[in-house]
Amino acid sequence: MKKYLFSCIFLTLAAAAFSLDFSSHPEAADKNSLFVNIQIGRYILPDKFDFNIALSFDYMLPIFPPLSLGFFMQAPYPNLTSFGPRIAYHPDLDVENADFFFIYCFDFGFLRNHELENAGYKDPIPVHLYDFRLGVHYFFGSMLAAYVETGYKLQSVNIGVSIKLY
Repeated sequence: MKKYLFSCIFLTLAAAAFSLDFSSHPEAADKNSLFVNIQIGRYILPDKFDFNIALSFDYMLPIFPPLSLGFFMQAPYPNLTSFGPRIAYHPDLDVENADFFFIYCFDFGFLRNHELENAGYKDPIPVHLYDFRLGVHYFFGSMLAAYVETGYKLQSVNIGVSIKLY
């Protein structure tokens, strides 16, 4: 299943590579845009769906290249286990209503391992130094979008809703 997912992502990006614009922001993610992403579930490869809530915020910088800075966190129930900064590159693939992005996340959750252990949490949070992901927002108007983003090491596909505040 992981090979199938990687093949689909690769073919989509390869097909759009001819219209790739490295210098401009995609129309769906213009300069100074602010996104609130609400993850409602994830498909864990090869065959498990898990309902979980995660939030992330991304601000499109008004500079070249088209980058966004943001922050993510897993829902704090039962414990805040994953949180940290995100930086993403948003090339313009000239696909209407879509914003593709390549993202790097750094999870500071391991800093809470001692507290989580005292609270009864059994599994320590690992350090994810190399957490590169792929994602897309697909807009159904000017503000509401569905989003899909790969998880750590392409082990899952995160699914959710994104709201473009401005």
